[in-house]
Amino acid sequence: KTYSSKTTSHAMSHMFRVHGKGKEGPISRPQTVLQQQRAAAYNVVSTFDFAKFKSLLLRWIVCTNVSFSEVEHEQFRELLIYCNAVLGDLLPRSHNTIRDWVMKEFQAQRARVQGILAAYSGQVHLSFDMWTSTNSLALLGIVGHWIDGGAVQTALFGMKRLRGAHTGENMAEAVVSVIEEYSLQSKFGYFMLDNAPTNDVCVRHLCEKLQVDSTVK
Repeated sequence: KTYSSKTTSHAMSHMFRVHGKGKEGPISRPQTVLQQQRAAAYNVVSTFDFAKFKSLLLRWIVCTNVSFSEVEHEQFRELLIYCNAVLGDLLPRSHNTIRDWVMKEFQAQRARVQGILAAYSGQVHLSFDMWTSTNSLALLGIVGHWIDGGAVQTALFGMKRLRGAHTGENMAEAVVSVIEEYSLQSKFGYFMLDNAPTNDVCVRHLCEKLQVDSTVK
């Protein structure tokens, strides 16, 4: 098609509408609302990282003491699916699945820490204390502390349930099981505890079981 040489506006308009070109070369056409919605939906689905979502979900459940059955509540499911429709097929429908996920994650993290400590030649110090859960279980939290690369490292080694009386003897059994679990028999250094009488009894029993000097210095 030809245009009058007196003006270039018609020619430029034709190049833009028909060929998608301007003075500087090819230009992108503005997307319609429908095209923008389709592109946004594609980006949400294609960039969704289920492994990351799973990790964040478990961290939220564990750190905030949320019931595993939360994923069974319809209102909670509707909220997440509204945020991302792809979760409709991925979100667990049973608390048993969440329990399995938590246990597998614990086992993976325990193996990771065990690997780190197996290659570590320094001392690992332990602190522990009793705690009662919201469902009235007596738990002994056991934490490890060590130096790596000049920085203090800390990890929760175990949450052992105590059955029966909360005696120093029972506590010592739980601590020894963790020491053996992480192969710390020749690496443990100091026990850091509060001044509860049961802790004194616990340390004496630990020293006997591990055959170390229990003399107070």
